Amino acid sequence: IQLHNTYNERSAPRYLRLIWSESDNNLEYMFNYTERSPGLWKNIAEQRGSLVALNPYKQFTGTVQVVKAVNDHLVLTFCGNDMASSIYTLVLSRTQKGLSLEELRSIRGLLSRRGLYTETIRKVCSSAATTTTIINSVLLPLIACFAMLKSYF
Repeated sequence: IQLHNTYNERSAPRYLRLIWSESDNNLEYMFNYTERSPGLWKNIAEQRGSLVALNPYKQFTGTVQVVKAVNDHLVLTFCGNDMASSIYTLVLSRTQKGLSLEELRSIRGLLSRRGLYTETIRKVCSSAATTTTIINSVLLPLIACFAMLKSYF
């Protein structure tokens, strides 16, 4: 993730680049946000990367809400702009074993209190080697970024 800001105002847009890597493929999202609403990211460009070339990839246009950002995990909900888009939530963990069942139940409860119910669950990166690679290359910088953003609340 790269943050870029050329203004010092709390309402000035800031930019965030999120790179999702899966096997040998990747996908790059570009968002903007403000210091007044650091937990609300608006999509500002089409996605780029090798996953875009795979069929059937549909471009995401919409908003990402940071539902929860704590020391060992991050919960992001993607909300598409059109009615045909799905709402989906990603839970990113810094721990190699993943989150405990209790913590996962807590996240599901948090989502259901917001009116977001679970239809399907898919676990990715469940092997220790893959998890370590993902944590080192993606999640640690991502969570470090949210530690900075959290200080603005």
